[in-house]
Amino acid sequence: MPSFYAIDTMAVIYRSHFAMIRAPLVNSRGINVSGLLGLLQTLTGILEKRAPDYLAVVSDGPEPTFRHARFPTYKATREKMPEELVNQLPYIPRIVEALKLPYLLVPGYEADDIIGTLVDQARARGLETFMVTGDKDYMQLVDGRTVMYAAKGDETLLTGPDGVAEKFGCTPAGVIEVLALMGDSSDNVPGVRGVGPKTATKLIRQYGTLENLYAHLDEVKGEKLRRTLAAERDSAFLSRELVTIHRNVPLGVSFESLAVHPSVLAQNPALIALLTELEFQSLRDRLLKKAGEPGAMAGAMAAPAAPLDDVRYVTLDTIEALRAELPRLQAAPFLVFDTETTGLDVMRDRIVGLSFSIRAKEACYVPLNAPALAGRRAEVVALLRPLLEAPAPPKGGHNCKYDLH
Repeated sequence: MPSFYAIDTMAVIYRSHFAMIRAPLVNSRGINVSGLLGLLQTLTGILEKRAPDYLAVVSDGPEPTFRHARFPTYKATREKMPEELVNQLPYIPRIVEALKLPYLLVPGYEADDIIGTLVDQARARGLETFMVTGDKDYMQLVDGRTVMYAAKGDETLLTGPDGVAEKFGCTPAGVIEVLALMGDSSDNVPGVRGVGPKTATKLIRQYGTLENLYAHLDEVKGEKLRRTLAAERDSAFLSRELVTIHRNVPLGVSFESLAVHPSVLAQNPALIALLTELEFQSLRDRLLKKAGEPGAMAGAMAAPAAPLDDVRYVTLDTIEALRAELPRLQAAPFLVFDTETTGLDVMRDRIVGLSFSIRAKEACYVPLNAPALAGRRAEVVALLRPLLEAPAPPKGGHNCKYDLH
């Protein structure tokens, strides 16, 4: 059966970023790229393993939505996006463009509204639809041909109607009714005070909809619950309006434009160059190896703007390479050093790399998060300690006070 995949970009990036929060992936320039790696792995994995017929990458826009107009404090209680995650956002359109995939943002609407509209269009075409997200709101869109999709290693996790029943205790159609009663603190959807998931599920399983519940309010057991429901009727209906995914978003593109054109990822120079820039060597090399093109890597990397025959810049990304370089550094008449860090707060931020130079046009860099060095920080420090603590060679650098701290 032909298939359609809709990727909620921010849901994927958030999940990947916070999954690695205790051991973030930081490249040699000090940029946390955990979320970007998760997005790239998700997209390339789907293209390679699932071979979709149609695919759309979708994001929220920065503008307020129609929900904010209806309820000004919608999402007002959300924590501010971490700065290290904000810094990754400019790379999202570059990733999508490099993969030559359609990227959809519609001002005034959220990603789930865009995806809800696409889901209806996919249903009309008889497609099997996979919504790539972990957001529970999408469960209202689930049916026999529309599921939520997640990949965990080589395992594929699908949430269909049975999964919705396990999560909410109701059918997908009942999800908005349950959320209307219980509210959603993450989006500041008020719901009905004092009504939690169990009570909300019980009421909707019995009455089906808010309209039917309020039509039979006098039958609800518990005087306190009846009074609360009666007092907060407007809040319940407003909350249902806020959690309901809209399915008539003006997309500005035809569904046919979402058709996927198969390609060998390793033969995409823009993608390989971006993977190189982000320092996703393992993902890049896996794609090249799978394509069976050992010479493709060199051809895909950006050529230097000018000849570099008269310089010696090396990356010491293994313990062996660092050991081999140390005698030259220790014998130098003068040593210049610098640190690359995750920020400028010496009490909170971490070193991600160290660079050294002993003469003009000659330098080396030790990336502590390189694959062969990750988890071996103590060994690197042990090797560098004698060099840095010894009075000779004399040392200098830029903003050394920060580096010394």
